[in-house]
Amino acid sequence: MTPDAAGNVLAFAPESEGALCLVSGSGLDVFVFRGAQDWTRDLGAQGALDYGLFIVRDAPFFLVRIKGLLELAVGVNFLAQPADRLQAFMDQGGVGVCRLVLCGFPEPRILFERSFGVREDVMREIRGFGPAQIRAYADGGECAAAMAVMMRRLAAGRMIRSTVMYPDQHV
Repeated sequence: MTPDAAGNVLAFAPESEGALCLVSGSGLDVFVFRGAQDWTRDLGAQGALDYGLFIVRDAPFFLVRIKGLLELAVGVNFLAQPADRLQAFMDQGGVGVCRLVLCGFPEPRILFERSFGVREDVMREIRGFGPAQIRAYADGGECAAAMAVMMRRLAAGRMIRSTVMYPDQHV
């Protein structure tokens, strides 16, 4: 996705408001879908983005915080990824280039996106959960259902307060 992607409509549409994580090259694309579109102006104007990783059994949750505006936890569901993208992601190393993509709902129009770097050790830890997760669940739907139960028990703010958060590495 390029910086001029704002305004484009995604090729897929979510069933509800929320977040979705897709693997992408060396990093992750985190899509946030919300109906109210004025919130993106505030997020776009703020600079301080932190990220972290919270683990529940074989489920890594990628955390994003923009202080005072957004606290987000999104499960990394390896079984729900296209096979070619997953293999490319698993073969990567080094610092991850991640994107936070804010979209409208129900029309998934891109409103704002921001790229940021994620430490090599964090990306290595995320990738390390792929094989265990693939063995633990029958398919992406079963994994997503298990992650949804975990999210109901542990809110994003609680996960963020319970883990180390790292500053954006500005890529």
